[in-house]
Amino acid sequence: MEEGDVMLYLSACVIVKNEEKNLPCWLASVRSFADEMIVVDTGSSDNSKAIAQAAGAKVFDFKWINDFAAAKNFAISKARGHWIVFPDADEYFDEASQQRITALLKELEGKNVLGVTCPLINIDQDDNNRVMEAIVQLRIFRNLPQLRYQGYIHEVLAGLAPRSIYLTRELTVYHTGYSSCQQMKKFTRNLSMLEVGRQQHGDDPREWHFFMDTYYGLRDYEQALAYAKKTIADKALPRHDRKNAWETWASCCLKGGHTLREALEALEGGLQEFPKFYRLKAMEGLCFFEGHLY
Repeated sequence: MEEGDVMLYLSACVIVKNEEKNLPCWLASVRSFADEMIVVDTGSSDNSKAIAQAAGAKVFDFKWINDFAAAKNFAISKARGHWIVFPDADEYFDEASQQRITALLKELEGKNVLGVTCPLINIDQDDNNRVMEAIVQLRIFRNLPQLRYQGYIHEVLAGLAPRSIYLTRELTVYHTGYSSCQQMKKFTRNLSMLEVGRQQHGDDPREWHFFMDTYYGLRDYEQALAYAKKTIADKALPRHDRKNAWETWASCCLKGGHTLREALEALEGGLQEFPKFYRLKAMEGLCFFEGHLY
């Protein structure tokens, strides 16, 4: 190491349950840069724990309590690194990213950066790794007491001010969890968790969009439509939830056997509230196409 170099200790964390299919790829992805690998098992009945131990990971058990945030925060509590890299079990960094992570984090030392976001690409492994969509997600953050996950489902890392988040295009994460053979299983699991959560905490309007997305994924378009309408009607809910609900409303009309007129009326309502939401305009174009209104 040359004079002036920054010494970093990096922890890679993951929570698993029956991930023997995905875990080898995850381990291979983080092994090249992580100084320690933390694997928290929430009740596997397959070989997940043995695979992790054979790869040199530190394996801990955590009793599943229907709470993704609790399990992830337990993993963080076991990490000793200055930075934590936390891709899900069905995610991995490509080879180029693996080589860049340490150098990037060294560059960020001394700067007011607490978290790093990067492109996450959903691919369908069952269709020759077809790219489904690309979004931006946070998968790297400093190991600080104030940075912890919140939300028993669709958990998010809390404690990050927007100005403390650094967006890089140098890293790419690939996510295989929405591959064709996995989708229905994941949506069924999510619905079960949401139902348990509602029994425990009551009906929370902030979770309606989760129900909406889950029912849509399960192709129960009438239930998805009902939750979309409830989300739109509650003006106290976040704008991005209501924006997505308008799009889901129109899509449910198209896929659920409603008339084209109903779908276009939904889009008209959405564009009145969010005139610059480009996805609604794209959906409008699809509606016109479906109706042969070229």
